[in-house]
Amino acid sequence: MNKQIIRKEFLEKRNALSAETVQAWSSEIEKHILQFVSATEFRVVFLYADFRNEPKTLGLIEKLLAMGCTVGLPKCGKKGKMTMYRVRSTEDLSVGAYGILEPPEDEIVAPALAGLVLVPGCAFSYDGKRLGYGGGYYDRFLPLCKNAIRVGVCYNISLADALPVDDFDVEMDCLITETGLVNNL
Repeated sequence: MNKQIIRKEFLEKRNALSAETVQAWSSEIEKHILQFVSATEFRVVFLYADFRNEPKTLGLIEKLLAMGCTVGLPKCGKKGKMTMYRVRSTEDLSVGAYGILEPPEDEIVAPALAGLVLVPGCAFSYDGKRLGYGGGYYDRFLPLCKNAIRVGVCYNISLADALPVDDFDVEMDCLITETGLVNNL
């Protein structure tokens, strides 16, 4: 299986979703994430600012902040390096690399502090394998989050029975979709 071909197929499916479907499924995903966070009492949560038709996260960020969580969002740098910066409000975000919203570079949050990392991707397999966008940012960053649960966030249409992986690909501990938790812990 060729990663580029599979990536293209899954992105085409996701990009074909209507704005209404993205919003409805994102609302369900948000509800499941908030239940997960409440049940586990994570205090430091890293996630992503949604891009294109990824599950929406801006409302989720505000709700996590209201729950008292420390929230980190990534900034992508050179050579596949990603750094998490603390977010205090979504109003502080600005368009950065690749057209993705990024936080101000005020306060780095150390990867070892994360209890939960919500990870985007092109596709995920039921056993936790992730097909990212090809830059390797998360595969380099996630091993630094030694105390974190890694949760892939996607729609059910982004799930596959199997995906090709390389030795450096980091697996997810579980997945959350619009229908709930896919648990492989």
